[in-house]
Amino acid sequence: MIHSPLDGMYWITYASKNAASQNIYVKPLKLSTPLKNCAIVTTLSGSKANRPFILTVKFYNNYGELSDPIDISFGVSDTDAVRQGDGLQRVSVGMFQFKSAFGAPGEKTFRVQANIDGCIAARDVKTKVA
Repeated sequence: MIHSPLDGMYWITYASKNAASQNIYVKPLKLSTPLKNCAIVTTLSGSKANRPFILTVKFYNNYGELSDPIDISFGVSDTDAVRQGDGLQRVSVGMFQFKSAFGAPGEKTFRVQANIDGCIAARDVKTKVA
């Protein structure tokens, strides 16, 4: 399902298969109340220099359910000050973690962007490392 903010319509695609053929259809749907925006919720387990931390990221779809993204972009602002881990690793449906350790003190920014069931969400996580 994709939302068009220009006309307020949701567009649903579905496939129909029978013995003779297979077809893909698109149907407009006007909801009386709009769906919620998808969301990225984050928690960071620490903020001390030269200490390990865990960044936990949860992805919610338009229905408020945890959902695995179609595509994830993840970045760290200052790679010299964060000892890189293996990137975001899936823990359970819609929940991912980045395990690493901070290096030098200073402000750090993590950027997460995702396509969650056709909805694009982005979140910056900023922390001051002492």
